[in-house]
Amino acid sequence: MKKVSWAFTMALIALAFGYNTANAKWESLGGVLTSPPECVSWGANRIDCFVKGTDNALWHRWWNGSRWGGWESLGGVLTSPPNCVSWGANRIDCFVKGTDNAMWHRWWNGSRWGGWESLGGGLTSPPECVSWGANRLDCFVKGTDNAMWHKWWNGRSWGGWESLGGGLTSPPECVSWGANRLDCFVRGTDKAMWHKWWNGRRWGGWESLGGVLTSPPNCVSWGANRLDCFVKGTDNAMWHKWWNGRRWGGWESLGGVLTSPPECVSWGANRLDCFVRGTDKALWHKWWDGSRWNKWESLGGVLTSLPECVSWGANRLDCFVRGTDKALWHKWWDGDKKPGATFSCEEKRYCKEMASCEEAIYHLQKCGNKHLDHDKDGVPCESLCAKKTCSTQLKAAQKERDQAKHAKKVLEQQLAQLRKQNASCQRGLNATKQQLQAVQKQRDQANQAKKALEQQLAQLRKQNAWCQSGLKATKQQLASTKHQLALCQNGMNVTKKQLASCQRGMNATKKQLASSQRSLNATKKQLASCQSGLNATKQQLTSCQRGMNATKQQLASCQNALAQATKKPAKLDLSGTWVGENYTCYGNFGQLVQIRETIRIEQTGNSIVATKITGDACVPAGNRTFAGTLNANAKTANITWTTGLPRRPASSQARGSLTIIDHNTMTGNPGGVRFKRIPPK
Repeated sequence: MKKVSWAFTMALIALAFGYNTANAKWESLGGVLTSPPECVSWGANRIDCFVKGTDNALWHRWWNGSRWGGWESLGGVLTSPPNCVSWGANRIDCFVKGTDNAMWHRWWNGSRWGGWESLGGGLTSPPECVSWGANRLDCFVKGTDNAMWHKWWNGRSWGGWESLGGGLTSPPECVSWGANRLDCFVRGTDKAMWHKWWNGRRWGGWESLGGVLTSPPNCVSWGANRLDCFVKGTDNAMWHKWWNGRRWGGWESLGGVLTSPPECVSWGANRLDCFVRGTDKALWHKWWDGSRWNKWESLGGVLTSLPECVSWGANRLDCFVRGTDKALWHKWWDGDKKPGATFSCEEKRYCKEMASCEEAIYHLQKCGNKHLDHDKDGVPCESLCAKKTCSTQLKAAQKERDQAKHAKKVLEQQLAQLRKQNASCQRGLNATKQQLQAVQKQRDQANQAKKALEQQLAQLRKQNAWCQSGLKATKQQLASTKHQLALCQNGMNVTKKQLASCQRGMNATKKQLASSQRSLNATKKQLASCQSGLNATKQQLTSCQRGMNATKQQLASCQNALAQATKKPAKLDLSGTWVGENYTCYGNFGQLVQIRETIRIEQTGNSIVATKITGDACVPAGNRTFAGTLNANAKTANITWTTGLPRRPASSQARGSLTIIDHNTMTGNPGGVRFKRIPPK
């Protein structure tokens, strides 16, 4: 069965249901796109479109007013869709994110393309650039810190990157409604729309405009101090918020079911045209005509990217999308209807409700038979068409509708026939598949049986070879066995002899064992004797240990005694009362007398002064004085005593010394006196 092409089928269906393909105006511009298109116009009837190609380079195609130029590669290695802007006639500036996450720039100066230049930065979004005047560019990106960053060209040089803060979850969207004025919009971390603006002197702070966004914002200005922003909401509808020069209006829903961010453009004051991709992947359009929002209309097509629309003049719109074949597709509005004459199949159903012949023709062509004279109200659509031309157009439209109905009926019949043929073919195909499966199954079974037989035959051949080999081996083993039997007989005879020899050896071994037992017993006795000697040695060692301990104690005692002997004695203090015995002096008559006397010694440092107290038979009390000093070794004291009696010979005045025995004993010389300290009471 011949396969019917998809394009031919769609053309038949369009014809059957009254879709005028001549008015659809979709045209393919070729190419192989890997990004949404980016288009810009720098003058009337001029359009330049840019895309990322399969080689990640920037590609360019343009409309010069009469025809499309061919695709040209501008090189580069892009990691984002391009963003292009024009600040004057015959001037274009394009910006992309490179493989190094920096922003790269290439420009057309009216005669040639400049080379790629890096503008640095660390981008995490495609760049968004805008111009508010000749030779002025302002570019905005989302940085690695999720803040918005800004870089600008002032006509002479690029300014440095500056952070404008914020917490972005979408690329920035910026627009200018006048010289030295910029308004930027982003989606924040709370999914609301946030706004920051430049008023010519400074940046205003971030302000929240609320809402719950599921797409980046899209904003446009159709006049000074006017802004209109559009987003996709959580209900997938398009929502709108506007600035009228004094305040922000509230969020309003414009309905629709979006599968892409909105793309809006203005071709004149108080005019807005918005385009989105619908759930059927077609391009849908909604517009503001200055007084109200018109209903959504489908512009057909099958989109695989968000739309990109641009206007180069009043009542002119050009939209570009990527198709299912990855080519660039183009649809345009050239204002062929009367201004404001926008028709819809909704609401109006009868001829008497039509406002013009054009609207009646639109309904005949676009909306189907049910919308006209359904209730046979007797008001024919011809009554709307005063002019012969319009009437002729209406009749032609009616004829076209009848032809479409007939074509639809024929198509339905062909479609039913094709379905029957397809069903019959499907049944035949299923039967053929079953037969083929049965044949394949039988063939598989035969192959399996053949394979099994081949395996069995190979196994039998192996077994036969094994049997032959085994028979030959058996014969060899039989001959070998006979030989081994003879050898065994000889071996048995030898073994008997060896057994007899072994018996003799065993007897000798028994004798050796007995002798070894006796040696073992002797060894045990020696070990017992050694144990006794070892015990005695242990006792001697213990005694020696005790002797060593005693010796250590004696050595310690000697060391203590030596230390005491060499220790410097404490300084003696002889102060106190002392009694002297065996003391010899001269009596009143010159004779030597032994006396007992008591003296009191007072010591200051090493100086000694002694005073007699009692008991001197030689000299009256008070007449004898002692004076002296301790020697340096504190063992002796030099003492001088004087009688004080002039009648006595000078020999009665004598010098003597006292030897200190300890704190309580001294001996004197000459005279052999011995002093004892009297303990204090």
